[in-house]
Amino acid sequence: MGNQLTCGCCAKEGGSIVDDRQDSRPFFCRKSCGLDELESDLFTCDPAGVFFEDTLAALDVKERLSFSFAGSSNLAALRWGFVHGANPKVSDSNGTTLLHVAARAGSFQIVKDLVLRSIDVNAVDCAGWTPLHVASCMGRQDVSLYLLQMGAKISRTARGFTPENLCSHPHTKEVVVGFEERRPKVPQVGLSLRATPNSEFVGPSAASEFGAGLHFEPFFVPREPVLHEPRHREELQQLGVSIFNRSPGHGVAFLVALSIVRDFPVEINNFLVRLNADPQKLGDYLSEEYPTAQTLRLEFLNSLPLLGTGVTTALEAISHDIRLPTDWLKVDRLLRGIAHFWWKQHEEELNDHREEGNQRAFHESEGELTGLELQRALLGTDGLHRLMFSTLMLHRWLSNDREMTLNEWVQLNMGIEGCGNDIPLHVQMGIYNAVSSRQLALQVASKANQLKPSEPTLHSAAFVRFHGRPQTDGDLAHWPQASPHVLAAEGGVLAAGRMSPQPHGADRPHKRPPLTTFAQPFDAGGSRLEEEMTWLRLHQWLLFLAPTDESAPFAFVSLKKAALLRADVRVLQIVLARRVEGEWPTTMVDDDWLELCLLLGDGRFQVLEAPELVMRFNDATEFQTWATYLREICSEDTERRRAALKLPPVQIDGAAP
Repeated sequence: MGNQLTCGCCAKEGGSIVDDRQDSRPFFCRKSCGLDELESDLFTCDPAGVFFEDTLAALDVKERLSFSFAGSSNLAALRWGFVHGANPKVSDSNGTTLLHVAARAGSFQIVKDLVLRSIDVNAVDCAGWTPLHVASCMGRQDVSLYLLQMGAKISRTARGFTPENLCSHPHTKEVVVGFEERRPKVPQVGLSLRATPNSEFVGPSAASEFGAGLHFEPFFVPREPVLHEPRHREELQQLGVSIFNRSPGHGVAFLVALSIVRDFPVEINNFLVRLNADPQKLGDYLSEEYPTAQTLRLEFLNSLPLLGTGVTTALEAISHDIRLPTDWLKVDRLLRGIAHFWWKQHEEELNDHREEGNQRAFHESEGELTGLELQRALLGTDGLHRLMFSTLMLHRWLSNDREMTLNEWVQLNMGIEGCGNDIPLHVQMGIYNAVSSRQLALQVASKANQLKPSEPTLHSAAFVRFHGRPQTDGDLAHWPQASPHVLAAEGGVLAAGRMSPQPHGADRPHKRPPLTTFAQPFDAGGSRLEEEMTWLRLHQWLLFLAPTDESAPFAFVSLKKAALLRADVRVLQIVLARRVEGEWPTTMVDDDWLELCLLLGDGRFQVLEAPELVMRFNDATEFQTWATYLREICSEDTERRRAALKLPPVQIDGAAP
């Protein structure tokens, strides 16, 4: 019998590697797929209840969401997907069903709900794994027992493994091995409108639902800005918010990199709200899953006045400054956080002011249960989170002129409390009445826009080359081979703290942006080098690089630290380099490299260094305008630089009209 091994990447992604050899030497992946080409005939990765973007590519949005929520504990979200038309019997390109995914995640209530929807408990994926194989492999004792009771058979995978062979958890193995001898008669299975809790099936995964569920302890170290510009704070604020409204992550990176706001979550959140950043963009960014957004989200939710609120009034509290996302997964993250902090605030109030707090934290709002009375009616944050999610879905459903009765909504919420319990009926009635009577208002209060759109001084397309090294405090980092655009899209430079994946909606191409080689020599020396089409935008002394005219910048260079090294009219080429004090040297020294700051879509920034930034224009008029203006703004004469900043390029002597 072969040995089951798990490599680093497959453990992270959830797959399994099976070794058919007789020895038990450890195996480590050396490629992104987990396999070396020479060993691909010995090792294969089985799906084992895992799905990926490419395996879901043929499914529509509803089915893809079903897979995501089947692998979570949010039973309410999974059921709402079915209400919107998702097929519970769907499978991905590997044959992985929702039951495979739920068996891996271990949410007993979701497994039970799927089985009651007549999903085949003996469905096999492309590797011959059934949900029982997955549950046994993951040590899901309660799920394994339930699947066996619902008719799951002891079968072998394509490689000949039984659930017992795949199981390393002793108690789960005991359940799987001993059940066949005492298998009872399989009951008839059908979709029940009401989920009945059964303590016989309560195991580790179900019992965990009673706890608080969330423990937010983010590790946060403030970042040092790249530039300090206190005298131009107002212009930079305007520019930063305009970038944020195009792409929130790039905007946050810019605001911190230029010290417009200090890198503290409460200050960043307050700044964006105070300057009226786009509430939709703010809501989308705070609900992302990468660390920078998570830190801001936790601080934002912790600052909400949730004490004494109910489900609908808590939703209104978060909607005061941000617009709730349309993406269900983002909504799920936000509401999970709201439920956590709602519960935490009421626990603190109850402990600190047990008698007085009972008066302050309770008030009725059109029959909806609120404050400490609502807390007493629920078991924990998990049930509150799912109830909030279902309430928001009900609001959106009814707002689209569709109908749902109280009984239908109550049935939809059956068993969403901890261990499959039901939310008390009087709690749901108050919420339903508030939502159905259109009392729930989730519109952000309109505010006067304090900032005018920021317009660039110059903007045009050019071919750009900048190859350099990342700044590090320790040993010299490797030279990044990719262009700044590619580095920013892929998450930055590895040696300087690269992170992936980049957020949805950010400038993250499926493949590297195309690089174009000049038909003519790139520079006067005759070398042929790779170049990248980039959109240049000049705002005062800041030169931004963007992939298109409408997109957010992926990098910027401060011209206060730059000098015009060459402007070659023969090839319409401009070369910028680092300004040094005194007379300009003929040869650049290693310590005087030009700095380019990458702006990443997740809110981080990184500084790269290179001897020069090369730009080539296709239009002679654009070249002349840029060359003349950059010559003035990058001058060593302070007065010339100040004068250039006060005049548009067309008013500078020598510039093209």
